[in-house]
Amino acid sequence: REIERDALRARLRSHTGSRAELAAQLGISERSLYRKLRSLDRPD
Repeated sequence: REIERDALRARLRSHTGSRAELAAQLGISERSLYRKLRSLDRPD
């Protein structure tokens, strides 16, 4: 989970397009991306 979080943060920092494009690049739905982004804000 921590590795996934770090990887997602790295992609967010380097990505300049829309979140829809980012989700497509990651091979996940936009909804899944938003869930993952929300989980970044929550402490474990």
